[in-house]
Amino acid sequence: MADLKHFTDYLAGIRDEHLYREFTTAETVDDTHITINGTAYLNFSSNNYLSLSFHPGLINTARQAATRHGTGGTSSRYVCGSNELYTALEERIARFKGFERALVFGSGYTANLGAVMSLVDKQDLVIIDKLDHASIIDGIRLAGVPFRTFPHRDYRRLRALLADTRKTYRTVLIITESIFSMDGDAADLAELTRIRDEYDCLLMVDEAHATGIFGARGSGMLEESGVRADIEIGTLSKAIPSAGGYIAASPVIIDVIRNRARSLMYTTALPPAALSVAHDAIDIIERMTKERQAFRERCTGFASTLAAAGYIVYGTTSQIIPVRTGSNEATLAAARALRERGIFAVGMRPPTVPKGEGRIRFSICRGHTGDDIARLTEAVRDIIAV
Repeated sequence: MADLKHFTDYLAGIRDEHLYREFTTAETVDDTHITINGTAYLNFSSNNYLSLSFHPGLINTARQAATRHGTGGTSSRYVCGSNELYTALEERIARFKGFERALVFGSGYTANLGAVMSLVDKQDLVIIDKLDHASIIDGIRLAGVPFRTFPHRDYRRLRALLADTRKTYRTVLIITESIFSMDGDAADLAELTRIRDEYDCLLMVDEAHATGIFGARGSGMLEESGVRADIEIGTLSKAIPSAGGYIAASPVIIDVIRNRARSLMYTTALPPAALSVAHDAIDIIERMTKERQAFRERCTGFASTLAAAGYIVYGTTSQIIPVRTGSNEATLAAARALRERGIFAVGMRPPTVPKGEGRIRFSICRGHTGDDIARLTEAVRDIIAV
């Protein structure tokens, strides 16, 4: 039998550094609460941003899709798994996002892998914001292509990088998140499109945490900013309460990805219910104009209150509101203390965030009431030091 000492040493080491991770088993999770070991907590760690996971119409949609098409995807989309629900969903995403075509993947993670690995090779360069999501970084590593990073939202440094390198490479692909998942702040998409045009690059934007929340129709930060990217990546499992991911782009780019993306080819298709729910959820989201505005005002109000009280709040413009706690030990202690107050909010530690920048990442959902936010605010003030 192989010697596993290096594994046990690794586990002991991360325990000592307060970096050991375990799953939290929930008996039930609804739009605003999570039940663990028989106790219900206010849930401020969910990505169910628009509180649509228990929408009666969408539950009925899932039931009808499973009744007609069965419960499983049955095979890869390249064999017999690409049923009519895929076509309908991809056409709906393309209209919603303002692109000619869209392609649905098994998750946002695999969509990012598929896009990066399909669109660049060793003749090209990828430049990313330092805080881009792990799935983007993993796609670059798997592709084995040259890449550079620029400091978070430092577009002068991005310009300097391009001035030094653009002529060396066939294609330069710039990738950013629109709303950053661990900081909750926003990329300057208008500036990025100007840089894209000036240096003849491709721009890819991950709208995972902006879809449903920003834009007049809830399409995301690209709509909010009034600009266009060359490629948009997103998820169907956050404000859109289903499963899967997507890429939206021109027909040529979508055709290339469909013919190259191993993360699409070598996996089973999504369950029919997930496809139908995502399709119908977009219809609902587009009509939620007043609800979206009220929700955003509640989020910015909470963030502004904490910032005014002296807390280090990484983002104040979105539904993701991380409050700095510092060390791993302090982060875990804050999460435990919040839980003792009936609030479930997960502490973020390295490698998810930089060393020494642990935080409690509060995710506000539309279903949270004013009283819920007030209760959270009081608990933060009592537990987390300024």
